[in-house]
Amino acid sequence: MPMDDVRAGDDIRAVRDARIDGLRAEASAAVGYSANTLRAVGQRFREAYGDELARWQELRDDLDALERSRPDPVPRRAEPDPGTAEAAPSEAAPSEAESAAAAAEAGADDARFRALRSEVDALGRELGRQQTELARLEIALRTLETTWLFLERGDASLVSDGPGLPSDVQMRIIEAQESERVRLAQEVHDGP
Repeated sequence: MPMDDVRAGDDIRAVRDARIDGLRAEASAAVGYSANTLRAVGQRFREAYGDELARWQELRDDLDALERSRPDPVPRRAEPDPGTAEAAPSEAAPSEAESAAAAAEAGADDARFRALRSEVDALGRELGRQQTELARLEIALRTLETTWLFLERGDASLVSDGPGLPSDVQMRIIEAQESERVRLAQEVHDGP
């Protein structure tokens, strides 16, 4: 085989290899970009969740304060029989206007209490839903980060060429390796 043909073949292989390497790098960059984007969205989501949690706590504190300020129902005293000696002189009964004002105020407080409780309950349910969504974002981010690491490492032992480990098992192996690395890094960080 002439030397020029060998060089031409090497040049063609080099171009093909460069193209494949470029595509692999592009895939890795796309996954890395997606992970960074998701990380930024997750951070904004956590901030919004924190704001809603603070709002819920304020409402909860208002509800507790309102509950503490509500007058306890006063038990009715048994009226003594007017024919007995235990009959006490009657105290001045409140006027009808005072009774109506007190009843209206109690009704307004009760309505405010019920409305506040309803708002606290609804916001609590929404916070639960948001917490679930935040957990889903965290799982998606970990998956993207693990995929990026898989692409960057180029560990051929994890890629099967036929019968072997299914891809989901391979990803679990990678995730287990990464979680062990994170655990060890945390132990080193925390000290002995």
